[in-house]
Amino acid sequence: MPDEDVWCIDNRGVLTLSVSGDTYQTLGLVGKRVSFGKGKAKEGDGRHVITLPLQPHTESEKNRERRNNSLKRLEERRRRQQALSKDGSVWRVLCSSAEEEKFSKFIDEQFNESEVILKDINCETFHQENVKIPIVQIVERPKPQSLELDGQSRMEDQMEDHEESIEQLLEWIGMAGLNSQRLQANDRVDPFVAVYEAPSPNTIGALTHFKWTGLLSPAFVQSVIDCVMKQLHSQASGSRDPQFVSIVGHACTWSPVCYIPPSLLDSPECTPIRDPSKDEEDTWCLVVTSGSSARQRREEPGCWLLAESAGKHDKRWG
Repeated sequence: MPDEDVWCIDNRGVLTLSVSGDTYQTLGLVGKRVSFGKGKAKEGDGRHVITLPLQPHTESEKNRERRNNSLKRLEERRRRQQALSKDGSVWRVLCSSAEEEKFSKFIDEQFNESEVILKDINCETFHQENVKIPIVQIVERPKPQSLELDGQSRMEDQMEDHEESIEQLLEWIGMAGLNSQRLQANDRVDPFVAVYEAPSPNTIGALTHFKWTGLLSPAFVQSVIDCVMKQLHSQASGSRDPQFVSIVGHACTWSPVCYIPPSLLDSPECTPIRDPSKDEEDTWCLVVTSGSSARQRREEPGCWLLAESAGKHDKRWG
């Protein structure tokens, strides 16, 4: 079961708490009621979200003291509810850092060794030969137009064909991430067990899958994207250049904060929230293709496609 009360400190230095109605009544901090849907469903269960900037000089000394006292009451309440000892851990915290030495020093100074589990995030590499690989051609999504009946019908057909081709590509990418045997060119599975056809047109080639499992920093994810873009758009051409690259990310759905776009880095009051008590989905997939020639790679930024899957209790899109 998800914890009723959760918090997150994001890369802006903002603390966001998502607490149940009972906890909110005892905190003494001002927050916003979390509501999703319409009608009675929008009333929610009393959950509130509280946003607290942690940077120096963002609050008066008096307000900062009141905030700290409220957070202490929250920890004391959890300690009583969970029958924890005075020195016992109150929260289960997941965090990451690119500064290994500083992070290790902080852990040593603040925690007992038995309270902390350190995990190195290493890259796993999987390689498959003789795989049916789609020939990806990213085209602009058809735009609705004001047309007569026949024209409108054609537009709907174009939209349906476009969405179906994208769905097939994303399905293939998902199966590639699972290292599925169904992608093999010589796959001969029993049709009564499973039937799968790779998107057409396709070619036979090799597939390489890099996998990182753990809490990854935004800077690391961006470095992976930058590396891919540099490789695809390099001037050098060769037979070993990938025809396309896909990057798939899974977010922490138990966090009270969802994706924070660069436009909100200086606006803590506009943090997009989600209900962490719900079993939700938050996955994105970026597909990038290179130009068909070395000249195109020099002159054009290439083509890309981004697909996101977010649950109904997520305000990523409003």
